[in-house]
Amino acid sequence: RNLNASGFLTGAPVNREDAKVELHRLRAEHGDAANMDYSRAKVNALSDAERAALLYQLAEARKEATHEKATAREASERLRSLTKSLEDRVDALVQSHEATLR
Repeated sequence: RNLNASGFLTGAPVNREDAKVELHRLRAEHGDAANMDYSRAKVNALSDAERAALLYQLAEARKEATHEKATAREASERLRSLTKSLEDRVDALVQSHEATLR
C-alpha cells in the first residue's frame, strides 16, 4: 500500500522504482542541506583576517575571469575579422578566375 499526501494508507500499490527515485532525491537534498550547514559553520568559524583573505582571493579571481573574458572577446573579434578578410580575398580570386575564363 502507498501513503497519500496526508500520510494515510491508500489502496494504490507501491511503485518500487518511484520509491527508489524519491529516496535518492531525498537523500541528495539531505546531503545538500548538510553540506550547506557544514559550509556555514566553517565560514562562521573563520577569523576576520581569514575572511578578508578569502574575499581578496575572490575579488582577484573575479578580476582575472573578467580579464580572460575580455581577452577571449578580443581574440574572437580578431578571428572574425581575419575570416571576413579571407572570405573577401577568396571571392576576389573567384571573380578574377571567372573573368579570365570568359
